[in-house]
Amino acid sequence: MVILRCYHQPMGFTKYAKRSISLPVELDAELEQQAEAEGTTVSALLATAAERSLRIRRGLAAVEDWKRETGITFTPEQVTEVDALLDAAGVVKAGVVQAGVVKARADVGDANRPSISIK
Repeated sequence: MVILRCYHQPMGFTKYAKRSISLPVELDAELEQQAEAEGTTVSALLATAAERSLRIRRGLAAVEDWKRETGITFTPEQVTEVDALLDAAGVVKAGVVQAGVVKARADVGDANRPSISIK
């Protein structure tokens, strides 16, 4: 019997790049556990996290562009109000990421008190 193998990518399939990365042992173990719990792979978890991180960075960059173009900035009072609304909505509690939502904040002049939250 002859088995023919095709290495051409079928239409509609995503191409993948292979990477070798180093992770702290504890993080690797946690990723393995999470992947198993979700019925997925560590690669899929890392891809999802990377996509989410890049989307947040693009969003933060877009906000900075908008602020530069319009000259509008957020006051500390506005930041506090938005933070309170997000906290009340349960977006993030005690700095813990919940349900895949990340609270990323841009600076308003106080390095210890970032300002704008993005979902």
